Amino acid sequence: MQNKGVATQVQQMEQDLEGTAGSRGEDSAGEDSTVAVATKKKAGLSALGELFTDEDMAVESRQEMPHTITEKAQEEIQRYRGLPSTLTSVNPATWWWTVRDTLPLLSDLAAKYLCVQASSTPAERTFSTAGDTISQERACLSPEKADMLIFLKKNC
Repeated sequence: MQNKGVATQVQQMEQDLEGTAGSRGEDSAGEDSTVAVATKKKAGLSALGELFTDEDMAVESRQEMPHTITEKAQEEIQRYRGLPSTLTSVNPATWWWTVRDTLPLLSDLAAKYLCVQASSTPAERTFSTAGDTISQERACLSPEKADMLIFLKKNC
């Protein structure tokens, strides 16, 4: 019962507001201003948002330009090629870390491949596998067959 009273009070207040809006004057400038206020509220833009609407649209269009990952990668490669050369004394991992914001795809690749330490261990293991595969008992293996056997042993 109390909720019905509140609802009727709200309706009465809305009617009063509509009545005061209508009694202000029915000139076209007043209607235009109320329409402008209504559209502003519908769009949800603040005064600052309205001021920079064009700039925001330009930023959005620039962000939406490369649609596919291939186009993004090609654009990033072009930006990379446009960068000035660096000295050989600069640490490559550090350099890629500094440009990670401007070249995110390429810096991810660089981080993946620059983290590998130079080591002779994999080569030694391959030679050991080759020694186990090609022995006195298998001296008649063709070079192609031996390569295939070693490849399969190391990669499977």
